[in-house]
Amino acid sequence: PRYAGTTKLGYASGAPEPARNTVMRTLIAIELPEATRRELQGMVEHLRRSGIRASWVRPDRMHLTLRFLGEIDDDQAGIAGEFLAKGCSGISAFECAVQGAGAFPDVRHPSVIWAGVGPLEGGLSEVQTVAEKSAASIDLKPENRPFRPHLTLGRIRRPEEAGQLGPALAPLADFHGRPFRVAGVTLFSSTLTPQGPLYERIRECRF
Repeated sequence: PRYAGTTKLGYASGAPEPARNTVMRTLIAIELPEATRRELQGMVEHLRRSGIRASWVRPDRMHLTLRFLGEIDDDQAGIAGEFLAKGCSGISAFECAVQGAGAFPDVRHPSVIWAGVGPLEGGLSEVQTVAEKSAASIDLKPENRPFRPHLTLGRIRRPEEAGQLGPALAPLADFHGRPFRVAGVTLFSSTLTPQGPLYERIRECRF
């Protein structure tokens, strides 16, 4: 069954619609405005010019993940979506901005290159708590790591791809992007393809 508030807008063209009562790979995330995507693309281009070879994420597929739910079924998606909508009804719109860049686990042994998002205090922390409670509503175990808001720019597959990542990231450490308004969150399904994940909006929850 489809859920109240569901949209069939394709986050990426060609995303297949989840079949009835099937298992879906899902996540709760904040979508980004075009201006922020352009900022992130600028960061990627800087790193490319610096000789960093990575599997770069397309700007139109970037989002701020609040909680990865993993594989859940249709009924669980409905329950999580309802809980998410109720939790979001008590939140006011807030502003965030891209802040700095780095690598996980560190620049010497990178696997993920990221751009930070902040401030964490206030609305962002509040809505992440709602996302975590939505996961708990379908009996998912709580995350055992603190929430570090970030946007994935690229993934390093082999050490030689990283090049001089530390010096390349240095000019981005103090980057402060233009603030953007967050007025809702989205429950997505994610389908993995050789060209990267394709996302479909299951439920949009406005503040």
